[in-house]
Amino acid sequence: MNKFVVSFFQCRYSILLFWVTCCLALAGCAASPFDKESPTRQIKLTITLAASPDISTYDYIMVFSGSNSLTVSEDVSGYYFLSPGVDYDETLLVNQLGLTQQSYYQSYFSTWSDYITISSVFSNTPALFNGPFLSSTTTETQHMTFSRSSNFSLTNQSSGNTIQLLFPVNNLSVSSPTTIYFRFFTVARNGGQGNIQDIMAANDSISVVEGEVKSSLSSSIHTSAPAAARIQSWRVEIF
Repeated sequence: MNKFVVSFFQCRYSILLFWVTCCLALAGCAASPFDKESPTRQIKLTITLAASPDISTYDYIMVFSGSNSLTVSEDVSGYYFLSPGVDYDETLLVNQLGLTQQSYYQSYFSTWSDYITISSVFSNTPALFNGPFLSSTTTETQHMTFSRSSNFSLTNQSSGNTIQLLFPVNNLSVSSPTTIYFRFFTVARNGGQGNIQDIMAANDSISVVEGEVKSSLSSSIHTSAPAAARIQSWRVEIF
């Protein structure tokens, strides 16, 4: 009789253990998609130019947003372009184009969540600026309050004609992103001119899911831009 009771309870224990194991396995499977879409994913940006980057002459800019409202001027015919948090030539801005600082924030910067610039201004080191860049930014003091992020966990794998940056998605200020919109362009800084040289033909986007890849060949607007500023191809990957 005692042996029977022991065997009965052992059997019930084995069945209970089996169901607990199954439940844990199912819970693990259910969690997988969330893990893959985690904002702690890594993002890799690769931009290939027609020649080696010339950071003493050009800035290389990558802008991001959580929506497709992201806007950058597509005018590459001597269009002066400033960047949030970076000093600029106000006289040239006003006299050449009749524009104001606020017009840039209203038309462009307020649609960005973040941007990365590779510039001699920052000793050729990629610098990340987090938004929001408010459309109400009117004064130079307000403009200069935007400073490079001190939490940019960057691996710079650039070489030859290629700019390649790897960093955590959560370095961007996009809130819990499932999709990131982006656009890349180049700007001449030599002599303080600040003119756009080349730009991706259109915004693109990528889902923040492990294994996602977006790429394009010869998708820039200004195919006659100087080689060091001309975008030949780009690639964005999520890890």
